[in-house]
Amino acid sequence: IINHFQLAIGAGLGTLHRFDLLAIAKAKQWEPSFLYECLKMLELAGYIQLSQGVHMPSRLHISTNSKDLYNFQIKYPQWDSFIQLLTRLYGGLFDTFVRINEGMIASHIKWPTQEVVKKLNQLNSMGIVSYEPKSSDDHITFLTGIQDSSRLTFPNDLLEDREKRVRGKWEAMKGFLNGDECREKMLLRYFGEESEPCGHCDWCRRNNLDVVQSESAVRAHILNLVPSQGIQVLDLISQSLPYSEADVMTQVRMMLEEDILTSEDGEWIRIRD
Repeated sequence: IINHFQLAIGAGLGTLHRFDLLAIAKAKQWEPSFLYECLKMLELAGYIQLSQGVHMPSRLHISTNSKDLYNFQIKYPQWDSFIQLLTRLYGGLFDTFVRINEGMIASHIKWPTQEVVKKLNQLNSMGIVSYEPKSSDDHITFLTGIQDSSRLTFPNDLLEDREKRVRGKWEAMKGFLNGDECREKMLLRYFGEESEPCGHCDWCRRNNLDVVQSESAVRAHILNLVPSQGIQVLDLISQSLPYSEADVMTQVRMMLEEDILTSEDGEWIRIRD
């Protein structure tokens, strides 16, 4: 980090520097989470101060239901690939706000980050998503002069607290792996939420609770429900238990793209002749 800002030993006291966490992590061949933990340790030890933008990353939530989103993608095909990318990169967007990184999205779609931000703001203004950009640009303020890394010191209570947190996460992970319960249910409980068994994790499958089947099974189910004259999407969804609305809508969209199904208005689908 010191080399990145090209500051001499003893310099930098009180100076503020903008930085890109993902770019630095990539240049150093580090995981972004590892770099963030290092920065956090330096902050807790009093060497630096991180901007609020680092602590509060952007958040995104799809504020419409899957049927309306599907209709939007049919009506405005120019948005389809971008929306599909968002749903593939980040799970749970229909359920709650999810932390996102615009730079990572940009790297996948080969756009400038500013273009991703622009598109997210447009979707937000159209009521398709709720987008909360991070509070400020990422930057670091050096609270001390730059010191040689070999001379950095950390309070014992800080190191002990970090060790306790790491050990706690490890114990939680062991409990997750070895627990005799639905994996998703355990994860949600960890974040203070309660839910029913998900039906698709390894524990649910072992206990015959597999209600989310393979892609081919969902497709076969859809084809079996679509009569020769066609069917309204809403009726298809209502008849598709035990499959989730999201799984059905995903396969309908893909089958339309592959010309297995056809639709003239986005509301009524039939099997292509």
